[in-house]
Amino acid sequence: MLLPNISTFPRQICNSISACKTVERTQQRKLEEELLAAAREGRTAELIALLNRPNPPDVNCSDQLGNTPLHCAAYRAHKQCALKLLKSGADPNLKNKNDQFSIIHAGR
Repeated sequence: MLLPNISTFPRQICNSISACKTVERTQQRKLEEELLAAAREGRTAELIALLNRPNPPDVNCSDQLGNTPLHCAAYRAHKQCALKLLKSGADPNLKNKNDQFSIIHAGR
């Protein structure tokens, strides 16, 4: 059995760890995009399923405009989604890039 070149072995491990972290970040971002879409479109059952996963997406993640799932749900008056997000720890005090709170849009 040949042993790996000792001088390159740590670098190979680091590259593998880095690749794993990149994959994990990509998978996490995909879940965040799904959560944002579920909130935006009022798909309550999907939103609940995402938040109940063993490793759920960040409830305060944001899109390119800085809108969180709570912004998306509240702006479109998806009350059940907004309530579930709040119960799951969504921060109603976060502002988007337009300096808007999510709660301002509730009730529209």
